[in-house]
Amino acid sequence: MTQCECPIAGYCQRHKVTKPNGWHQLCRTRENYFQAWEQGIGPGQERKADERKEQRRKKVAEATRRKAWLISWLTILRSPQDTGIGDTANRLRQQRKKTKVGKVSDALESVNRLLAQCSCSKTEAVTKLNKEYPY
Repeated sequence: MTQCECPIAGYCQRHKVTKPNGWHQLCRTRENYFQAWEQGIGPGQERKADERKEQRRKKVAEATRRKAWLISWLTILRSPQDTGIGDTANRLRQQRKKTKVGKVSDALESVNRLLAQCSCSKTEAVTKLNKEYPY
């Protein structure tokens, strides 16, 4: 038995939902249903916004914004021989390797992440970015 307080089927003040006989029996006898109603996600209850989904949505929106910023930044730094964003990103990465200047800037870290997200192979990543974002 659960902690169900309703003596008969009908409107449940505790869970704010009208429960027909079947739901009332589930609430009285099945702990998983009772807990679902307690959490506000049981049958007949209005779904509350899932915080995890909202956090995920915000993270994706922020990542999309950062990627758009990076693409626009790479467009500004393009060279005449670059055919797309992939070439520009790869050129900047290679220049960084040659100069071996102290700490890697946040922007170059972002370039490396962008290349890594596109493919495991740098060559494939450059080709893919060039197709997606040609000049």
